[in-house]
Amino acid sequence: MSVMMLIPRKLLFIITPRKIFDLTHRIATEIHGLQLSKLTYQQKNNLAMLIAERGVVFFRDQDINPYQGKELGAYYRPLYNSNLRLKFKISV
Repeated sequence: MSVMMLIPRKLLFIITPRKIFDLTHRIATEIHGLQLSKLTYQQKNNLAMLIAERGVVFFRDQDINPYQGKELGAYYRPLYNSNLRLKFKISV
């Protein structure tokens, strides 16, 4: 089944990639021609629905930088700060 059949038509007008196809029947979709750095709020929400349905979504040829990637991740949920290190004191 093509992902085009899984996405409601209204979403296709908001997310307009050049190429979109399923990698397997039940999981994983690959999208070409959609820049993650330029998504609108509506596109981000629609993308979340697609990821929830397909489980894994791959994006090719992105121009997103690490700061934009962090902002995109923070849109969906709070980010884990890996700079915070817990210090353990070991006593014997």
